[in-house]
Amino acid sequence: MPRQANAIDFWRGFALISIFINHVPGIYYSRLTHANISVSDAADLFVFLAGWSLRYLVGSDDKRTSTWHLVLRLSGRALTLYAAQITITMIAIAMLAVTALTLDNPLLLEWHNAAAVFHDPAPTHVGLALLTHQLGYFDILPLYVVLMLMAPAIAVLDRYAPNWVLPLSLALYFTVLTVPRRLAEFGDPHAGIDAAPGSLEKLLELAAEDEAAGLGDAPWPPHFRKMEGEAPRVAPSRARAAAKHPAAKKPRTRAPLLLVANSPDKQAALAGLERWKSKHPEAAALLAVDDVLVDSMRGRSSTWTRIRVNLRNVPQGLRPPQETPDPDDNPTREWRDRYAAKHDRS
Repeated sequence: MPRQANAIDFWRGFALISIFINHVPGIYYSRLTHANISVSDAADLFVFLAGWSLRYLVGSDDKRTSTWHLVLRLSGRALTLYAAQITITMIAIAMLAVTALTLDNPLLLEWHNAAAVFHDPAPTHVGLALLTHQLGYFDILPLYVVLMLMAPAIAVLDRYAPNWVLPLSLALYFTVLTVPRRLAEFGDPHAGIDAAPGSLEKLLELAAEDEAAGLGDAPWPPHFRKMEGEAPRVAPSRARAAAKHPAAKKPRTRAPLLLVANSPDKQAALAGLERWKSKHPEAAALLAVDDVLVDSMRGRSSTWTRIRVNLRNVPQGLRPPQETPDPDDNPTREWRDRYAAKHDRS
């Protein structure tokens, strides 16, 4: 239900008009705003109005809402303002990108603190989300978001410990006033950075080594012109499509294996191996240690032993043919035969 306008609405409108005039360069009326005749500007007035409206929202003793309702209402307002800040920032970034591409002028991407968004996007987008990085002329709403995030704590403190509100506010105010003075006393710790210039020789040497090794320059951002010696600019989706069609693989070569023995008794299988060696002494003499494969095979309820020999080190003319294993007691043969017969009938 709409409410009647009050004094806060009037001064809030006055502050918004003043902010618009003061933050747009070249407007004649900026010399007529109260920032030229007072120690504050429209942004300070907006902060004062935020505290004034919070007093109205908290209410008097006979018109107090519940604490949880008050906290949720203030938090919802802060979330709305945060969403508005992110939305208008993204719209501004998109407008800059479209304009730079349309006019083929990358310098437009450096407008009012926007260069980092395009040249160093990962940390800059984190800063945009945390409100620690703002575009030029987009710094008023983040201040209001922070104030609204502080408002629930201030409202709860005013409700349960009202005598602490003014001392804490003054302490925060004087802290903000004294910090710049402290910084002025200690000076800028980075002031002497220009007096100790570094050298690019090592970096240039590394670049020359990479170029000599065939490593080209990294691809430039798409809004820059194609540079000499630059690697191809391929979209990630097209690069993945090319990777889906690799070169044909070489066919696998099968090892020349002979099955020597199958038995549930490992000792009987090893005895069969010795009989095979005595039967084919020339081939057995050429076998390496790892050419004899003794496998413990898993059956339905127990294991059984399978022994094979790899004839990779045996010349083709000396390789014996595959014979019936000795012993040939494969415990899985019976149920495999039944399984095959069952499927043949079906």
